[in-house]
Amino acid sequence: ARALAAVHEAGREIAASLDLDRTLRLVMTKAAETLPLDAGVLFVRDELSQQYRVAVSHNIPPDKIDSITFAFDEGVPGWVVQHCQPLLVEDARMDARVHPIVVTEGVLSVLAVPLITHGQVTGVLTLFSQTSTHAFDQSTLQLAQVFADQSAVFLENARLVGELRHSAAELERRVEERTRQLEGKKAQISQGEKKAAGGRGGGPKAHEKKNPPQGRAP
Repeated sequence: ARALAAVHEAGREIAASLDLDRTLRLVMTKAAETLPLDAGVLFVRDELSQQYRVAVSHNIPPDKIDSITFAFDEGVPGWVVQHCQPLLVEDARMDARVHPIVVTEGVLSVLAVPLITHGQVTGVLTLFSQTSTHAFDQSTLQLAQVFADQSAVFLENARLVGELRHSAAELERRVEERTRQLEGKKAQISQGEKKAAGGRGGGPKAHEKKNPPQGRAP
């Protein structure tokens, strides 16, 4: 019941919010409240660096956050990306897919589930247990996948909103540029009309001055 309530609350937040950081933090918080984890990281895909970086975390020292990244084929998250499916590692010390640094930090169990959008892994929710091996089971995996799916939905929503805002800004820029062009042409036309009007008004008078009418001799 607690897990279901957490899922519903996260879902409501996703439906109502456009704040990416706040929403992903809520998802991680709810996952920490309902799953048997000691620490967790939500990685998101960074196309610019071609790596996955930490979006939000739980119980990870702040000074380590910026240094935690992984390539598309590196470690447990990399395996999840490559295979586009979750991975449950019951004993991290016995699995070569677990990065040695993770084992050095005292992690005994790892659970990683993908955030999938349009067939592409856009992120990985990775959970760690330093308490015991076999800390995660299939029911934990299923619930973790629900949280990951919610995060994937919000990431996609945020991407679409970002594209919409970019398109709106670009359209506004083009409208402003076109308006300036039209105003410039209007000013040119107005100036041309003034010159033409001046030429028509001054021609006959100038002719009369140069050629005054000849009267008859008395």
